[in-house]
Amino acid sequence: MLMPTTLPKIGPGQKPYVDKVLADPLFPAGSTHRVLFDYLVKETLKEGFEQRHVEQVALDYFGPKYVNAVSRFGVQKSRLKKRLDRYYLESGRAEPVMLRLSQNFCYVGWEQRPAHAPELTWRRQFADTEKTSPSKMLEFKRYLEEHSTAEGTTAAERDDRLVIWAKGQHPFDDAGVTGLDSFFEYLRVHNRSLIFREMRSLVEAIGIHRLMLDPLFSETTPADVLLLRLPSSAEPYRDRLADSVRGAAGEFGTTALLDQANQRTYVHGESHYGHGTVYGVPSRKIAESDSAFVFLSVAPGGYSTTHHHPGDELVLVLHGTISVLFEDSGLTCEMRKGSFAHFYAEQNHSIRNSSGDEAHLFIIRFYQFNIPQTRQSMREELWKQLRQPRPQVAPKLDDLTWGWIMNSAADRSIKKPLRDEVPDAVSNGFGLARFLKRSGGPLKAAALTQFLDAAAAESGLEHRGRGQHRKRYATVDEWLWELESSQARLPRKLIPSLVKLYGVFDLLACEFLFPSVPRHVVVHAPEDGATGDWVDMSTVVRKLDDLLDAGIGTDRGAALLLQKGVEYDIPKRSLACADVAISRLRLQAGFHTTDNTHPGYELLIPTEGTVVVEYYDDRDHPVVMCTLSAQTSIAHYNSRRRHRIRNDGSVPATMFLIRFYGEGADRPMAAPAATAKKRPTKPRTPGSPRTERMRRPGKR
Repeated sequence: MLMPTTLPKIGPGQKPYVDKVLADPLFPAGSTHRVLFDYLVKETLKEGFEQRHVEQVALDYFGPKYVNAVSRFGVQKSRLKKRLDRYYLESGRAEPVMLRLSQNFCYVGWEQRPAHAPELTWRRQFADTEKTSPSKMLEFKRYLEEHSTAEGTTAAERDDRLVIWAKGQHPFDDAGVTGLDSFFEYLRVHNRSLIFREMRSLVEAIGIHRLMLDPLFSETTPADVLLLRLPSSAEPYRDRLADSVRGAAGEFGTTALLDQANQRTYVHGESHYGHGTVYGVPSRKIAESDSAFVFLSVAPGGYSTTHHHPGDELVLVLHGTISVLFEDSGLTCEMRKGSFAHFYAEQNHSIRNSSGDEAHLFIIRFYQFNIPQTRQSMREELWKQLRQPRPQVAPKLDDLTWGWIMNSAADRSIKKPLRDEVPDAVSNGFGLARFLKRSGGPLKAAALTQFLDAAAAESGLEHRGRGQHRKRYATVDEWLWELESSQARLPRKLIPSLVKLYGVFDLLACEFLFPSVPRHVVVHAPEDGATGDWVDMSTVVRKLDDLLDAGIGTDRGAALLLQKGVEYDIPKRSLACADVAISRLRLQAGFHTTDNTHPGYELLIPTEGTVVVEYYDDRDHPVVMCTLSAQTSIAHYNSRRRHRIRNDGSVPATMFLIRFYGEGADRPMAAPAATAKKRPTKPRTPGSPRTERMRRPGKR
């Protein structure tokens, strides 16, 4: 933590706080830091001690004949500062007065703790020194393969780094390790396992940041619903939380790292975790989910270490004010409570708290391992095609990969900043095309021709360049290609027809009206009742009167939004080619969302009130799966099952709703309907580069 330039020294009034520190297990009798702290407290109470410099105090403490007394004293003083920081981050978190050491002098001072941050209670501490199970070793091997591949490291590079690491580690130095497979075969044959300290050392040697290993502390569960208790909750975990879910329950915990050489305990907040930070890891996670959750507490002046990893990351500020730093570009973004940053996580990034209050963040990492049609799979496809001698012809890439290249490297500028208006056409065509492909094919083949004709007319297909006098799209794939490559125009009025054609949840389709931006986006919390970076979805729905007149029914999302008891806000910008979407939901007492299904999973984070998540049973009745309330718990659940959210309390409930579209992408929502047959077309006549219709690269 950052020290003030001047501190009032302690007096008799601060004696009770001194006694609490000395009584804590972090300061056992006879320990070096306890002896030094007790000495400094007694000397501080003497007149004039606060004016003595470090060199004078060091010589008095060790004696004038002690060699290197000043440097040794500086080391012990630094360790004592860290021990005090840890005390006020853990057992002393609720203390109104914090004891501090002067920066340039050696007296003990005190300062008032800001009383705004909710109290955190970490009930679980993951053991870092215990041997891991064989199943965890298999998971660790898969982790190394996936992470190194996603980082762009070849198998040969990874194996070479592992061999170098093994030669410097006993007992692996004479094990004859030649690569990843032989190393884990050695562990299996000799019935050998690793502790997390060894695993952290190995991942660092391979080139992966140690932070990425924390999700291995979480045990997997096959349940469709997982309820996680937050560390800011005061509710008993066993007595309350486990009885509130028809599924699995867990909690966030921290880890302690034992340094065998120095026989002292490191905690989150030091070394590779940064300074003044406490990382909370969930004890359980859904087996089929690829996302990793972190509850991060950052003390005033604290900061995380700079790191990077594959996939996307979303940082949501639950309390306080922090800054997100992107070291590669030099960009710094300040965010307060209710704001979030969403970015490509291969950029070097870190968190810093420059305020005077503790900050609480909820972080989501979506690695996108082995999931088709994600940005990570597209990157790996490009590496595979282009890491070779210069190709003579255009590489054979998936349509979505070409669309992503088009959108990230050559997309058009957003015409004008979005304020309160709703775009009259889909601005994120690439994202909509990805979403539709994951939702399965069109459900109504009879309506497909009519929709394609309308889409062709709106895109001006008949009047495009030479040699392309077409009046309609031959197949739905042809239209999707033009949509994802920013050639087709889908006006707002056609969204109701698209919703019925694909059978998707109407509100999700409306989100693609707003633009997406590559690399990183920041969405700030609204101020003084103004929407700011958010838009009320009822405003969008009122622009789509056809949604209410197209026979969708009064139980669908668009109709329900026009009720006063349901408010649904979405950001006016999103991260391009991302698989995580965030929205804000506010329900009045007794109201509920419409029932819906969509690919992937959902995460529900209440900020006010109490809500329940309900699944529908075989008799079409809603069944309560879990109950959660603000600052107490969050819910992660399978959104492929028909579900809804209901306000179960007597006051309005506000929450963040986060959707993971990429998870479970290999399991389509519905069987694709038969699309229109391809009609024979005449060969295209090449035209001017400025007028010729863009074709799929690599396809003739």
